[in-house]
Amino acid sequence: MADAYEIKDGTASLFRVEEKQSDKHPDYTGKGKYKGEMVYLSAWIRESKSGKKYLSIAISEPREKDSSPAKPSGGKSFADMKEDLPF
Repeated sequence: MADAYEIKDGTASLFRVEEKQSDKHPDYTGKGKYKGEMVYLSAWIRESKSGKKYLSIAISEPREKDSSPAKPSGGKSFADMKEDLPF
């Protein structure tokens, strides 16, 4: 069944990350909408020095998927590298 949930402006949803790859990965991730723009959220469960638990949240803009082919390290395209080959 398709997810028909529409995110309303000024709201967000976070979901627990079931299988974290490392301790640096967020405990929760999600997305929301603010002033008509989509935002992505990452949250970590932290504990203050006094022992009180809280969520530390990072907000980021959506990353656009790059549709261009990946370039090898060094930033050169394959065509550029061909010119450097001695044969």
